[in-house]
Amino acid sequence: MARLMPEPELSSDRSSVESVLLQTLAQLRRSHAFLEQLGTDGGVAELHVSLFARANFRLDLSVETLVTLGRLGLAVALEIHPHSPHGVGPALAS
Repeated sequence: MARLMPEPELSSDRSSVESVLLQTLAQLRRSHAFLEQLGTDGGVAELHVSLFARANFRLDLSVETLVTLGRLGLAVALEIHPHSPHGVGPALAS
């Protein structure tokens, strides 16, 4: 288990969920043999992404990203935490 980012940060032109996901997949490609063996042995690998949103947003995953996820045998779990207008809960996006 590891964090995608050192700490939560707002999505921006400089850093988006999609770009961080692509960087993570590039790192995981180096572990392709391990992930393949894990699947062969009956294990499951999952990329769990928690998003904290202040407003509605759109998450686009390119065909390249989806193909890479499939080749690595990674399931994806997206956990979305909407911002509460009453100030309860996280207010950052990661």
